[in-house]
Amino acid sequence: QPLREREGLTSEEVSSVQDAFRAFAEKRSKMLGIGRVTDALRWLGYWISDSQARNQKISLRTELGGRKTLCEAEFLRIVRRQKEMDLKCTRQTFRQCAAEGGVQPLEVSNLRQALKMLNVGYLDHYAAWIRKHFPAKWVNKNATLDFEDFRRLVEGCRAKVRERL
Repeated sequence: QPLREREGLTSEEVSSVQDAFRAFAEKRSKMLGIGRVTDALRWLGYWISDSQARNQKISLRTELGGRKTLCEAEFLRIVRRQKEMDLKCTRQTFRQCAAEGGVQPLEVSNLRQALKMLNVGYLDHYAAWIRKHFPAKWVNKNATLDFEDFRRLVEGCRAKVRERL
């Protein structure tokens, strides 16, 4: 499937999105009701507050011209936008918690605070993820994470949250 049709997502991500769509779509029409979009996004591991869910429902109604359902391609676009917003939020959190506004790496001692700001559920998974993927940083209490390391950690935690659901 060409990159454009995948909305810039990897083939693996598209497969997960399709699974979520099928799990929450109406069986007869094979369309996803806008009231179920938030559930599907949460199932994919995205953290969405109740107020964000309400705002998203209102904006979807407008975007869909009053329709109350969307097709898989439309859901794929929503997931891409959610992924972009999550990356932006991850970047802002990193800048907030790392020294000098994110110019310096994030100290491991500030990691719990940063992850808690993104999603409290990540606190259950980050230690195991670091032990597996960055064992030297887990042992060294003075270790730091650059933004790419932090982004990978957040993605790993999101995957664990999704597995738990």
